[in-house]
Amino acid sequence: MADAQTISLVDSRHPGYLSGMTDWRKWRLSYDGGDEFREVYLEKFSAREDHPEFNARKAMTPIPKFAGAAINDIRNAIYQRMRDITRKGGSKAYQYAVNGMNLGVDHRGSTMNAFIGVKVLTELLVMGRVGVFVDAPAVPSGATLADVGGISPYLYKYDIEDILSWTCSKPEEPSEFQALLLRDTVMQYDQSYFLPTVQVQRYRYLWINPETGRVILQFYNLEGTPTDKDGQPAGPVELELTRIPFVMLDIGNSLIKDVCQHQIALLNLGSSDVSYALRSNFPFYVEQKDLRAVGAHLKHAATGDGTATTGGQGAAETDIKVGATHGRAYDKGMNPPTFINPSSEPLRASLELQDRLKRDIRELVNLAVCRLLPSARRPNRRQWTTRALRPGCPTSACSWRVASGRFASTGRPTRSGTLRSVRSPRSSIPTGTR
Repeated sequence: MADAQTISLVDSRHPGYLSGMTDWRKWRLSYDGGDEFREVYLEKFSAREDHPEFNARKAMTPIPKFAGAAINDIRNAIYQRMRDITRKGGSKAYQYAVNGMNLGVDHRGSTMNAFIGVKVLTELLVMGRVGVFVDAPAVPSGATLADVGGISPYLYKYDIEDILSWTCSKPEEPSEFQALLLRDTVMQYDQSYFLPTVQVQRYRYLWINPETGRVILQFYNLEGTPTDKDGQPAGPVELELTRIPFVMLDIGNSLIKDVCQHQIALLNLGSSDVSYALRSNFPFYVEQKDLRAVGAHLKHAATGDGTATTGGQGAAETDIKVGATHGRAYDKGMNPPTFINPSSEPLRASLELQDRLKRDIRELVNLAVCRLLPSARRPNRRQWTTRALRPGCPTSACSWRVASGRFASTGRPTRSGTLRSVRSPRSSIPTGTR
């Protein structure tokens, strides 16, 4: 039997990563919209539509973002309740950071609520999973307490595409990791001008040494060669941590999973309607004629040199002049000339279908939110369309409390003080019990 093929560390992927990756691009583009969404999902009418006609239609196609609007409504409904969250205890540096002082929790001046509500919450609702890493500046060797007094941890998020593989320490504690593989996107800088020149990717691998219980960190380049954070060959580094400083929030699935095709249909319907309105919405001049009195078989009233013809009947004019200064004569018993236009019924039917799809998008997103509620608290069919937008989803609120506690507990080795609890609207749980 042939030996099983060995997979390198940087090529390792968690089964949960592989199972959902086929839909990630569709979810993200459905939320973001923009030219890329139109470029990927706008279809040709048929094989008879050539490339120049398709490009002309694509250029004037409106881009729908109703799925993104529905997600933003859910996010805003949750975020407006986050101002009621209180975080008690912890060090003075922690309290400063969560309130946006001393560079905030992300070293960009963000409060904890702003960081979670703006950056993390949107990604979680759209993609179903997001990670947050707790990092800190490197401490120089031989530094004194006075040297490190101004150093504070900070947070940044990892999108679902960059959380490649992981192993949990215990099944009941999904955010306690034994090993973790992440993908970073960083800038390389010009050594003379100190400005960014190119964007590169690298891998970050962390694991807990079973002998010492400490966290080990190793960077890899795209070829799988061990490096340091600057891309130079180097070995692993042992950190003064006993827990991998990473929290992964997961709600199971994207809230727009069931409405992506609705938005793709809206894109193509809207493109068809705009093309019809611009190219087909022209009136036609019609004038009744006795077809027995016109035709190519009849002689003209005069020859090309102006001499009259003998016998026969003159053919009707082929060019008609219309306007305020031009009158038209019509035969006795005929209807007067008029204008006709294409029927608007196909366009009306398409617009009604688009309205139905827009309503379905909001209803399906709200239903997806209701699925996150405990079964005993789920509203009935008549209530769920409004209940879903009720500020403060219990599942999300619990995730925020646990996540906030883990962010703080990861920084405890570098700061004095004990965080007692994180209290959100209507409930509070201790953060040091898990």
